[in-house]
Order: sequence, then C-alpha cells, then structure tokens
Amino acid sequence: MKRIIFFKAIPPGARWITVFPNGKDAKGQPLLIQNEPDGSARVIGGAGGKLNYLRLRGVRSETDYKKEAGENKKALYEKKKAQRKADKELGLTESKTKAREAIHSQRRSAEREYVNAVAEAMEWDNESLEFPEKDYAHLSEAAVNKLRNTHHRKLIEKAKQAVDLQRQKLLSSEETRIAAGIGEVPLDTQDGETLSVDDLDHIKGQSAGLGYSTNYKVRAEQAGMTDAELSSESGKLRTEKLAQMTDAQRKAAISRGDTARVLRSELENIREPIVSGSVHVLEDAKKAVELLKAEKKLKAINQQAKAKLSEVDTATAKVEPKAFVLEYTADPDVESKIAGDIENDLRTIKTRAFLSEFHRLAGDKPEETVGKYMGIGAYNSINSLALAVGGDALVDRSVVDVLGVAGAAQVLARRIHADLKDDVEHIIDGMQEFHLHHYMAASEEALGRAHELMDAAREIEIGEGATGTDLKTAQELNAKRRGAVTDAQKIVGQALGEMEANAALVVALKQGAKDSVQVPLGNLPVENAITRARAIGLQRGDYQVDNSLGQTFLTVNAGGMDRLAKQVNRNDIEQVKRNLSIIRGDQDEDGWLPLGVSNRPDLAMNVKPGVADQLAEPFNPGGDDLAQSLRDYIGGRTADGDTPADIIADIQSADFFIKAGHDEDYRSALDAVAPLKDNDGKMQRAEALSEQFEKYADQFVEKRHGGDRSPVNRQKFEVNQKSVDALHRALSETPEGVAAYKQIGELSNTDQRALREYFYKHVAKENPEAGELRQELESLNSNEPEKESTDMFGDTATNPEWTDWRNRRNDLAQKANAASLDWNKYIETMRGHEKAYESIQDLIRSSVSKKFIEEHNKLDPENPLKLGRSVIRNNLNHLDATDQDAREARLAEQMKLVDGLRERSQGKYAHGSVSDKLDAARAREEAGKQSQMGFFSTEEFPEEQTARELKSDERHTAGHEAERQIAGMMGIVGKNFKPGQPVKLWNATMSGGKNAARQRLVKLVDANKRVMAAFGVGSGKSLLQLASFTNLHQQGKVKRGLFLVPSIVQGQFSGEALRYLEPGKFNWHIEPGASREERIKAYKNPDHHFAVMTHAGFRDDMIHLGANHADITESEMSKKLDTMTPPERKAWMRGVMDKEGINFDYLTVDESQYTLNRQGKKNSTLANVVDAMSANTPYYLAASGDPVKNDVSEIYDVMAKMDPERYNDRAAFLRRYGADTLASKDALKREMARYVYPSKIDPDVTADRRESNVELSDGQRKALDELDGHFANARMARMEGKVDVDAMKHISPVSFNGVPEEKHEKIARDLQHSLGIMKSSSIQRVINTHAENPLVDDVVKHAEERKGKPGVVFAHNLESVKMIADRLKKEGHRVVVITGSDSSQEKDKKRRMFHPESGEPAADILVASDAGATGMNIQRGQWMYQFDTPMTAVVHNQRNGRIFRTGQKNNVELIDGVANHPEVHRARKRLRTKYGLRELMNSSMEGLDDTGVAAYLKNRELNQGLNL
Repeated sequence: MKRIIFFKAIPPGARWITVFPNGKDAKGQPLLIQNEPDGSARVIGGAGGKLNYLRLRGVRSETDYKKEAGENKKALYEKKKAQRKADKELGLTESKTKAREAIHSQRRSAEREYVNAVAEAMEWDNESLEFPEKDYAHLSEAAVNKLRNTHHRKLIEKAKQAVDLQRQKLLSSEETRIAAGIGEVPLDTQDGETLSVDDLDHIKGQSAGLGYSTNYKVRAEQAGMTDAELSSESGKLRTEKLAQMTDAQRKAAISRGDTARVLRSELENIREPIVSGSVHVLEDAKKAVELLKAEKKLKAINQQAKAKLSEVDTATAKVEPKAFVLEYTADPDVESKIAGDIENDLRTIKTRAFLSEFHRLAGDKPEETVGKYMGIGAYNSINSLALAVGGDALVDRSVVDVLGVAGAAQVLARRIHADLKDDVEHIIDGMQEFHLHHYMAASEEALGRAHELMDAAREIEIGEGATGTDLKTAQELNAKRRGAVTDAQKIVGQALGEMEANAALVVALKQGAKDSVQVPLGNLPVENAITRARAIGLQRGDYQVDNSLGQTFLTVNAGGMDRLAKQVNRNDIEQVKRNLSIIRGDQDEDGWLPLGVSNRPDLAMNVKPGVADQLAEPFNPGGDDLAQSLRDYIGGRTADGDTPADIIADIQSADFFIKAGHDEDYRSALDAVAPLKDNDGKMQRAEALSEQFEKYADQFVEKRHGGDRSPVNRQKFEVNQKSVDALHRALSETPEGVAAYKQIGELSNTDQRALREYFYKHVAKENPEAGELRQELESLNSNEPEKESTDMFGDTATNPEWTDWRNRRNDLAQKANAASLDWNKYIETMRGHEKAYESIQDLIRSSVSKKFIEEHNKLDPENPLKLGRSVIRNNLNHLDATDQDAREARLAEQMKLVDGLRERSQGKYAHGSVSDKLDAARAREEAGKQSQMGFFSTEEFPEEQTARELKSDERHTAGHEAERQIAGMMGIVGKNFKPGQPVKLWNATMSGGKNAARQRLVKLVDANKRVMAAFGVGSGKSLLQLASFTNLHQQGKVKRGLFLVPSIVQGQFSGEALRYLEPGKFNWHIEPGASREERIKAYKNPDHHFAVMTHAGFRDDMIHLGANHADITESEMSKKLDTMTPPERKAWMRGVMDKEGINFDYLTVDESQYTLNRQGKKNSTLANVVDAMSANTPYYLAASGDPVKNDVSEIYDVMAKMDPERYNDRAAFLRRYGADTLASKDALKREMARYVYPSKIDPDVTADRRESNVELSDGQRKALDELDGHFANARMARMEGKVDVDAMKHISPVSFNGVPEEKHEKIARDLQHSLGIMKSSSIQRVINTHAENPLVDDVVKHAEERKGKPGVVFAHNLESVKMIADRLKKEGHRVVVITGSDSSQEKDKKRRMFHPESGEPAADILVASDAGATGMNIQRGQWMYQFDTPMTAVVHNQRNGRIFRTGQKNNVELIDGVANHPEVHRARKRLRTKYGLRELMNSSMEGLDDTGVAAYLKNRELNQGLNL
C-alpha cells in the first residue's frame, strides 16, 4: 500500500481565495488554489472537493490580495473604534465587557473538556494537565494569568498534535479507515456543520477578510528571514507609526507598552510551565475517530463563540451576560462527516500529486505537448453529460476549441436549464457526485498508467549504432521510447481535461442559464476571432468581438449560445431508454419465441408417443363359418399393417391346421379366402391378394369398430401444423422424400439425380475384394509401359510388355466391375429406368413414413397412426440386383431361359417380350416358394405384435390414404428441401442466461426498425436474421425480405431456415450458383417471402439492371453511382426497383463489415448498392461478429447506414468520438445504443488460446537480407530519378505476373513511389511463402499431435494455402481446401465434406483462405491453426469463430503461428490495438447506465423519484 504524506501547512504555492460564482451579493465559496505556469489557477481544495481541477482565470496576485487585506483591516479597525466610542456614550461598555468575559469563559471550559478527552485517550498524567499555581505564587496576578494562558494554549496545541496524528493515520491507511468503521464516505450534505477542506485544521482558512490563510511567517522563514531581522524591521515600523500618532494616542500606546515591558521584565527569568505526555498513534482506530469527534465539538463551540461575540459587538442596548450560552448538540451524523473530512483531505492531496505529475510530463509548453489531449478530454466530459441527459451530442467539439472549457460548459448548462428545467437539480447533484468519484479514480489510474509508461521508456536503452543493423535497432527502440512518453502525456492530458470540464460543468449548472459568455482569445487578430465564431455556427448578431489593449475578447449572447447547443429531443431520449431497457432484459419473457419460429420443446425431452390400438384378433375357428373366421383373422392382421406374405405364411402353418381341426374344411376355406392360384390355375404371389385382404380389413373394422377405427390403408390424419411439422421432421432426415412421392413421369432431372444419389448412398454395394481390385487397377494404370518399341533393325512394333499389361488390366477391370453394383447394372437387373426409380422411391418412402408416424404420434398422441409393412414395387428384381450371391446364379439361369422365352417374328426377336416373360417367370418361381413357406411356419398370432426388421424387399407404409395425404402436402412442406442435404432440427432457445440476447435482438428490431447486431462470431446470427423477419412478417409489418450474405454461407441459410422456421409457412429462394436470370426472377417473384443472395451477386445484378435502364456499360454505371450523393443513390435504387417490379421492405446484411466505408477510403460499389437498398427498406438488420476493422470512422459509417439523415457529418462525429479515452468510449457507447446491440453467445466449451513461436529458417533469413538489398537499390534509384525494375520484381513479383515486358518499367516506376507501404507485405510474403518454411513444419507437427481430431488451418496467401495442403496430404492427412476462387456451390460442397450434417466426413483437415471461409460453420473442428497474423482483429476473430461458436460440443485449441521477426511482432501489436476497437464495438451495453455520469444521474433519478 502506498503511504500518503500529510502536510499540516498549506502546500507551497497554494493559497485560499473566496469566489462569488453567483455575484458579490451571494455567499462566497472559499477555495484552495494553486497557481499554474500560464498565469491561471487550479482549484485543489475547498467546496468539499466538488470543484477540484477547475481552472480559474483572472485570479489576482497575492500582492494585490495583501494590499486589499491591509485596506480591509484598516477599515475594520476604524469601524471597531467607532463602535467603542458609541458604546461608551450609550453606557454599554460594562455590560458588553461582562458578556464577553462569560463567552470566553464558556469557550475556555469547552477547550478544557477537549484537552481532557485527548489526555484520557493518550493516557497522560492528570497532574501534567494542571497549572502549577504554587510554582508561581510569588508573581503578580497579571504574570500568573499570562502563564496560566500559556499553559492552556500549550495543552490545546498538544491535544491538536495528538488529533492530527490520528488524522494522518486515517488518511494514510485504508485499513485503519475500515477498522474505524468509516468505509463508504458520503460525498456531500447540505448540513452547515459538515466539514470540508476549508474547515480542517491543517489548511485553516481565515475567519475574516478574503477567505485564505497565508501562513506568511512559515513561508518567510523558508525564504531565510530570522527573528532578529523581524525585530529590527518591526521596531523601525513602530517608531515610524508613533511619529504619525496624536498626543493622546501616543500616551495610550506608551502606557500599554510600559505595562507590557513591566510584565516582560517580571517573567524574564521565569520558566514557562511544561506540558508533558507523549503523542502517539492509537491502536484502536475507533478511539481515533472519537478524538476527531471531540475536535468537531470544540470547533462548533468556537464558531458559536465567534457569532455570540459578534452579537455583543453590534448590540445597541445593554446585554445580559447570562443570555449568551454556548451549547453543543451532538450531531448524529458526526462519524460520517468526519469520514467526509478525511476523504476531502485525500482529494486535495491526490489533486496536488496529479497536477505535479502533469506539469512534469507536460514540460514548459503544455499547450504544445498536451494541449490537444486536454481538449479531447474536456469535450469527452461535456459530451458525456449531453448524451446522458439529452440523448444526443448537443454541443460540437469545435465549441470547446473556440470558447474554451468554461464557455462550452456555460453553453450546455443554458440548454439544460431551458429544456430540462424540471430535472436540473438532480442533474446538478448527480454531476457533483460523479465529479467527486471520477477524478479520484481517474487521476489515480492516469498516474499509474503514466508511471508505467515512463518507467518503460527509461528502461529502453539505446546504444551506439556501429552497424546498419544496430542503427536500425536503435531507431526502433527510440521510436518505442517516444511512443511511451507520448502515451503518458496523452493519458494525463486527457484525464486533466476531463476533470477540468467536469468541475466547470458543476459551476455552470449551479450558476443557472447565463445570458452571455465572454471568452478571452489573447492576442488573436479580430479577423481570426470572427472566423472562429462563424466556424462553430454563430451568425452575425450572435456575438461581439472586442479588442482592448491588444487583447481580443469574444462575447456570445443568449441567441448565439442557444444556436451552439441543439435542442433536447425527448424522442431521442426515449429511443435510447427503450433500447437500453430491451437490451438490459426488462422486457424478457420466459419461453418466448418469435412468430414464425418453430417451437419444438419435445426435441429436448423424452416424449412418450401415442400408440394406436391393435385391431387384429387371434384366429378363432369356432362357429359354423370357418371361412369367415379366416377372413376376420386376415382382416385384422391387414388392418394392423401386416404384409400378405406374413399373413399367408401364418395361415398355411401346421399350427393353424391343427387349430382348425378339419384339414379338408380348412383347406377349402383357404382356397376360398386366400387362393394360391389365379383364375388360370397358375401359382400367384401373396402380394396379388393385397386388394382382397384390404377388403377383408375394411369389413372386419366396420363390423368390430364401426366408424371409430380405420385400417392402415384407410387411416387418415388431420392436416394441421402438427402433421406438417411431423412431415418436416421426416424430410429433414430424408430430404429425397420430395422426389419419392412424385409420379415417374413427373420426375425432373433434379429428382432423378436425387434418386440416383440415394441409390449410391444406400443401395449400391460391392464385395469386400472390390476395393482391393480397384487399388490394384489404379496401381497398374499408373505403371503403363511404353506401347511401342524399336527392334534391332529399327522397325517399330507393339511392345510385348505392354500387351501383357493391357490384358492384365482388362482382366482386373472386368473383375472389379463384377464385384460392384452401380446404377447401370441396377437398371439392367430392374428391367429399365422406370422400375429402378419406382423401387428407390419405395425405399425412400419407407424412411419418410416411419419417421412421419413416429413424430406425428409424439406431436399428436391423442390421434396416433399405425405403421404398416409392404413390399416395394418390383421387389423381386430389386432382390436380384442387391442379393449378389444369388445374382450370379440367376444370371446364368436367365441366359438359358432367354432363347426359350423369346418369340420370333419374321426371323426377328419381338420387342419387349424377353423382359416381360423373365418377370413373369420370376414371379411364378417366387409364388411356388411362398406356397411352401407356410408349412414351415410355427407362428401363432401373438397377443401383442412385436416389431421385426424389414426384409430387404420390404418397406414401411403409412397406408394408401395417409401416403396420398403426404404426397399432397409435399408441395408445401417439401419445396425447400435439397436432396442429399439432411438437416438436424434443433429447438430454438431465446430465453434464460446467454440465450436471452437473441430474444432481445428480435424485439429490438421490431421496436427500433433499424439495428446493427454486433453479435460475436458463432452467436447464431443466421437464426436471428431469419427470426427477425418472420416475427415482423407474421405481424403484417413486412411482406418480403432480402438477405445479403457471403457466398460461403448462402447454402447454410437454407439449412437454418429448415431447421428453425415453422414448416409450410414461408417460401424462399436460396440457390447457390443460380444464374443472373434466375436471381432477377427471384427478386420479382411475389411468392417468395424472402430471397437469400450473395453480396457480390446482388451488387452485380443491380448494376446490371441500372446500366440497362441508363443504356450505359456496367463499368460506367458503377462509376456513376460512386459520384452520386446518398439521396441520389437512394432515388436511383428506387427507380431500378420500380421499373423491375422489385419490392422488399426488410433487408438484412450478414457479415456487414464488408459493406463499410472508412475515412480516406473510396466507397466500394458493394457499399454504394447496399446502402441504396437499405435506404429504401424501412426495416434493416446489419449483422456482424466484428462490425468494424480499422478505426472509429467505420463506426460512423455503421451509424450512417442506420440513420443517414442524422449521421451526415463524418468530421463532426470523429471530433466527438475519435479520441481513445474512457469518457469518449462511454459517450460513443451511449450514441451507439440508438442503433447498435452488441452481444456474444459463447459455446459451453473452453478455448485454449496460445501462440506457437517459430524461428526463421536460414533460407528465410537470406531471402529477407536480399529483400533489404532490393529495397535499398529501389530507394537509391528513386532518389536519382531512375527506376530499378529488377529490384521491384523481387519486391512485388505478383505485380508483374501476366504483364507484357514493355510495361514492366512503368509498373516498377509506379511501385517505387510506395516502397514504405510495400515493405511490410513483402516481408510477410517471404516469411509465409518461402520454400524452407518452419511454419509449415509447425502446422504438420500440430496436426500429427492431434491425429484423430479434426482441425482447420487458415492462411491469407493462396500460395501458403497450397503449400500447407500439399504437405499435409503428403503426410497422409485427408485434406479439403476452400479458397475465394471456389463458387458458392463448391464451397458448400467442400464444407460438407469436412462437416456433413449426417454420415461420415470425407476430410479431417480443412485448409482455407480468409476469402473462402468467412461465416462458415465448421464446428466439427477441434483445433485451429492461424498460419499468419491478419491485419485486423476482425479477420483473426472470424477465423477462430469458425470452430469456437454455438453448436461446438468439444473444447477447442486456437493456435497462432508466430514467426520470430520484428515485422511479425509489429503485426501482433497492431492486432492487439485493433482488438481494443473491436472490444468497444462488441462489449455489452446492458450496464451502460451503470457507468460514467449516467450512473450518478440514474441513481439520483431513482432516489428522488424523478423521470429524466
């Protein structure tokens, strides 16, 4: 803990003055001030510390004050002299004398009580407290009285020393203050007894005069004056004074002098009484506080005594001595007030310490070294108050620059008094409290940071530069030292500016609304003063410029002051308050979901599905009609969904014959009810009885249950949101179901491709040896010998080795082909395309039906459906195709049958007859097998059927009627599913904990209309953009939405929409790779509720349409757009939309940082087009994990996109918020609250972040040395007016790629002008792409150590991407590469290779460039390696966010490769700085009203019940 040194006397250079801020007639305020080098003064104490750091100008010198004090003293003497004369004439002298004596006596008793209290605490001996009367019995009464008074005075001084020591302990030790129970210190009170700095003994203010204590004797002694010199000089002055007196005055003075000389002579050799007793710090801190209480009481008595004596002096009638009683009533708040005194002492000490450090850092010319930083800090404070109370930046920064801090504070104070008159008092109180708390913390923090920087600067040693390398190092170190010193100056300058402005605001607010403000401008020419006045917005008549004695003054009148401060807009205040209320969670609702978003809580629960009643009954052959009993049994089984083959197998079993009892009767019943032969007497398959069995089912159910039940084939369901969601869930697992329910003739090419892909994924098979055969074949193909050879006679002939190779290859190819089943073979076995597609459709329907009924019975358990079984169409051929063991034998049999089954017609084979007869023969064969099957069945109908595995030619079915319903729903529910792209369904959560931020954003978009969602990467922005639209759409607030996204995430949006939105309610266009014609058609299609397009695609489409309308080229259109103003671009886009019939009223831009503009950088065409569209859509959501990349000017652009009319002056915005200070950031956050909602939803896993440091290789060092040489040559050539083409080719080789030789010199000359800019990128290129690259080795090492864990590697340079991928593949890793050159479709396909929704991944490491992977969801990755250091925190964080995001189930490692080179270290430092800007933009606003001046205003509002 630092020890604070307490000064009993007024600090050197400090003095007390009294100021009258509200006029001479008002009560003055004593202030302790300290002179500044520029002639002004700083307040360092007094007023309870509320005005510390206030700058005072025009303060008179001490000499002037001394002269005035002398005149005042002389006037007071004359006044008292006249009063004594009047008392004598009125006969009041005696009564007044007695009254004075009574008052003095009471005061003396109080002083004695104070001494006794201290003595008891100090444990002094009581005898030492008593005056030793006996020692002075021989002296006269006058001498004894003098000694008695001396003893009393010494006791008081001793007691005060003891109390001061306790005060010092309390001041210097926070632990002691806590032990004393002081704790939190009250900042202020209106109670007149409250102590402040001017009440404290150690800096005592004078009781009369000008309110300051000079301590001249101490300061004179410090200057070298001795007592002898004082005596000599004072004696001379007395002689001169006597010579000026009258005779009567001279006699009285001599008389008094004689008495004094006699008394001095009597006491000359008498020893004064001694006061003993030691002074020490009390162990008990609470006892120390008791002593301060005693001192407080004595002060109160002395103040009363002073007032009573004044009453006696001015009385005009006789006074009664007994009427003047000094009483002290204990103050119940005395402890807190004493704590306040101590706190005020600490404020004064800290203020002086800060100002001392400030002057040391600022030097002799603070206006040059820290002036601009002070201005920044001052404006930050003024703007913070304006934003907190007025909701807007009411005063421009330039007002502070021209009118100064005090003038700007007066301008703002006048506006507050005018527009917020009902709230002024609590604004004043809140501002005072904030200033007191803020400067204590701010000054300490600023000093701490400044000391750290200066210590760092001192530690930087700069040696002599013996070599070029040493000199370069020295330059770098020197730059670091200068930077540290500058940063320290910046910190203290801004802090002082903030504190000065806060104090000025307190004074200005207390003074009320002033009608004018006068500002001294020094010797500034009048013309310049007028220019400045006009520059800040003043007009003629608003101000007056005067010049007196070479000094210029600017006076701004009331009208001008009003012009300089914008009026408070209550709507602005309410907007920010409402937004912050939503962001804080005041409007949160448990279980809330946006309209249009599916609520699927069952996905996170173990829901018991409904179960349909079993309809089948055991076979009961009793009764007269055995055939009917058999029909009922078959009908019940069929109603429950059993297949005819299973039923026939059971009813033909020996058990059933036994149960029937009469074989012949039972056989007759079987032939009548379930005949095994058709009308022609031929064996028929069980499936041929399906229609008859279904009739039995209908009859059975009607007879047993009436209309209350339905057999499987008649069951239906209610088409409602539950059944729609059930089908949606089924298709999310099997999206090919969209094509499975179409008629074969209606299948599109896309549908057919989907069925074929399903075949390859689920049906196509190969023997175990097929893979080995293919590998052997590939190896053989790669070693093909020369086909031709030349013999010894020079003739060319076929090489025998090649012939052997070909024969072996053909044999292997035939075997590999026979060992696998592909689509062509399947078609051949199925007897044609149609039958192949039919069978695949039935396999898909099986999955869809099963999942549909499972989900339906969960969602609607009161109305459960049955799941039946049936054979797939063309099942026998399918079995032939998929049963590879039987296929070979059957193929041989079929070949034998072909000739016998063919029919000849005029010597030719009849078309189609072979296929039909093969199928017929296969059916008869299967029927025979079925007829024999039953005799081996031992199944008796079980009481409860148990599910069995499907046979390879069977499928699940929901029944004819239900599947017809499903087919009818498919056009609505299935329209947005993509074959081969299953979707995992999740239940969206938007309440509770971190998930509540999602709910708040959607509500904020609804309330605010235009929002920037600065949600961290991986926070689920896709869902939020969709949900914000659907929530508005379902309320009827918007009709159509446009989503602009990076190409990599376009495909993901389709999955997100299917995953979260209510099925069947929304149509959309999301087609990666769509042509321009298809995109433009989608823009116009009113049936699409929303369209998701890429940034670049939309930009190009609008430029294309605009160019067509204007009959110019697209390039010309882009240039023309760049020259337009924002309103003109808005009108241009409106024209394009109207002409084309395009109408969107909701726009969302994902990864919106790519549309930002910044100061000094030309607007991009993308930004121009997107801004023009956003200006035409009332609802606009910009979403980004990292909204800004470089500087505050980009934050301005964010705000301008939200509200272009409000934010139309970039320079003014940067003047307000461009400074890097806490106050500036706080103000900017409040400004951003109008449209920005920052938040982050981290996954429930941890991220291990680390750097992997790598030394450069010898090859890299050599290349860098050569690069230095090329730069030196290029610089020398530039200085000589020449061009070094070879050097520039080595510095920037890519600039010359593909350029004709004759243009190389021109390119080199142009590049030579940018050598400084190019150096960093050239060095990075060598480090990142050099062939001898330890960073690549490091990537491989990390991949090997994590084998089995999927990983992601990012690199900026395409050469690096290729180099890394090639090396990883060489080491045996499965790698997929994504770069910006990939199309949207290719990116999505490659992403799914690494991170499939279902099934096995095809790659374990993804290597990507930044352009290729922004926004990509690849949570499968468990480790990430950043090969290089990005230029911005945005890119760095975006990379990490690919795997560290919502949905990640594993802890992740985030590794940064760092090459040991100064350029890389500078890049890392730059990255850390930009992370600071990112933190500003992304940090939460939930506690915005809990920081800065706003927190104190809010507390006052709550405490006083006011509504600001």
